[in-house]
Amino acid sequence: MKRLVVMGTVAAAALAVGLGAAVSAEGGPSLTDTSARFPDRFYGIQLPERRLLTASDVSVTENGQDVDNLSVTSPGGPGSVAILTIDASNSMKGAPIADAMKAARAFAARRNPGTALGVVFFNNEVAVALPPTRDRVAIADVLAEPPALAEGTKIYDALGVSASQLETAGATTGSVVLLTDGDDVGSVATEEVALDRLHAENARVFAVGLRSDAYSPETLQTLATETGGTYTEVSGSSSLAPVFDALGFRLAKEYLVFYRSLVKPEQQVDVVIRIEGYDQPLRTSYTSPALNLADGTVSKSFWDRLVQSWAFMILIAVAILWLLAYGVRKVLSVRRGPMRGRIAQYVDPDVERLEATDDVFDRIESVGRRLERKGPMQHFSDMCSVGAVDMRPSVLAVLGFVGGLVLAVLLAVIWAPWAFLLGALVPLGVWLYVRRKVHTRRKRFGEQLPEDLDVLAAALRAGHSLAGGFAVMADQAAEPSRSEFRRVVTDEQLGIQLDEALDRVGLRMENRDMDQVALIALLARETGGSSAEVIDQVASNIRARMDVRRLVHTLTAQGRLARWIVSFMPVFLVLAIYVIFPNYLDPLFNTTVGLAMFIVAAVMVIAGSLVIKRIVEIKI
Repeated sequence: MKRLVVMGTVAAAALAVGLGAAVSAEGGPSLTDTSARFPDRFYGIQLPERRLLTASDVSVTENGQDVDNLSVTSPGGPGSVAILTIDASNSMKGAPIADAMKAARAFAARRNPGTALGVVFFNNEVAVALPPTRDRVAIADVLAEPPALAEGTKIYDALGVSASQLETAGATTGSVVLLTDGDDVGSVATEEVALDRLHAENARVFAVGLRSDAYSPETLQTLATETGGTYTEVSGSSSLAPVFDALGFRLAKEYLVFYRSLVKPEQQVDVVIRIEGYDQPLRTSYTSPALNLADGTVSKSFWDRLVQSWAFMILIAVAILWLLAYGVRKVLSVRRGPMRGRIAQYVDPDVERLEATDDVFDRIESVGRRLERKGPMQHFSDMCSVGAVDMRPSVLAVLGFVGGLVLAVLLAVIWAPWAFLLGALVPLGVWLYVRRKVHTRRKRFGEQLPEDLDVLAAALRAGHSLAGGFAVMADQAAEPSRSEFRRVVTDEQLGIQLDEALDRVGLRMENRDMDQVALIALLARETGGSSAEVIDQVASNIRARMDVRRLVHTLTAQGRLARWIVSFMPVFLVLAIYVIFPNYLDPLFNTTVGLAMFIVAAVMVIAGSLVIKRIVEIKI
């Protein structure tokens, strides 16, 4: 009776791990479908007797058509490797870990002698107890005693290490026998990363779950299904040995037939496998999956994604509208074209091309002049003038807009549709560039002002009038003071009062010290008197104020540094995590909640930076 119970347990375990064939010919070989990802097809074949099976002995047809690139891997061949991946967490303490080691020894004894065997233990760490080897003594030594137990169940990390061991051993047929009594806890790798590593090594996972309070079968079922392996659940650790024995028996006899299917999506496929020496073929069927770009079954090239993206359609629509408007404008303005351009058609083609080039920029500039009468564009044009930007404001604005649009389309295609918003970085960068030039020019003007006033006072003492003193000062000053004070001299020569011209320069340069200079000019015009001594005092006051500014700038240096650290540290961390673990941030960018949190975080970082800026920037 006891013998019948043991035989029944072994038979049940063998059925659970898939030892029973999916399809079998009576008295002949048996067939198991172990395919994981289409179009790769794997079939396990077990023969009733010991014989060598090669690719020339096997033929496979799908819907009557012979398949290409057929290969057959024999059990125990040079590339046959199995990895025992065993849970060594504290929940396995006592009988479970002892029975697990007993089961591992049963698997090692039943396996094909030509199959290299490796052992990996995992808890809060993943340890390679034995790299893949065929040395029976080394295998027996490692499996003789249970490993040290600890907290944690890093299943996905352990599978990644097992895949690495298969790669190092040069496995062509890889099997990972995974035993655990709990769900994944603490892994750095995700399930997707672990599956990708296993698929890269063509490895199957034969998952064995030991039922416990912390156990959930979904993880092991997914791992087995996605890799073409099997899943077995046992209620007690005493049943592990028969299960592992049956697994070892199966893998010791199983030939793997591999090919890549070329059938179309969503098609019923009848597979017929004929083996030389057996009259009855093995038959099975499957349905090819639907074309699913989101799952990565078929990937588009960059140019396909670019041309078919909605962002590219927007760019094309804008380009077409611009071309239509430009064509209509050219047709309507043919009769009114410049005489030089019309004559150049008959005289000098080079002149015609030059005139055409100038005409394009002139048209942009003419549109820009009309826009400059509007608020935002007028302000931008004034900033370009103050910053002495070489390029025309309208051309610079158009280039920034076009560059932003192109960047938005590329990011939307390469990264994600919401990345279209990042195209605003180009016009923002143009604005920041102009703003930086304006700030640098105004700062330099303020630093040069005391020396320029010294020259003005010296000119007044030499007998020049106030207007003549400004002319002397403008000739001897450096940029940007030279350009600004020449503007004052020119305005004065055109009839504008000197104090009014100085006020305009003060507004352009945002320099409050110019108010005092303008006041001196107003007093000299209305009351007369010697202005040299007053100008000397003004220059002295400006220097004293500059000293205070430098002191404040020094005292707030730490605050400004803290602002940039606080502002760029989150950006640096996001980039570092994205480079090291690309999939870790997927929930942040691919879910609605993640995107909302990302936007809130970005707004908070920008708001914090601006608050610190207002605190540390003290105007004197």
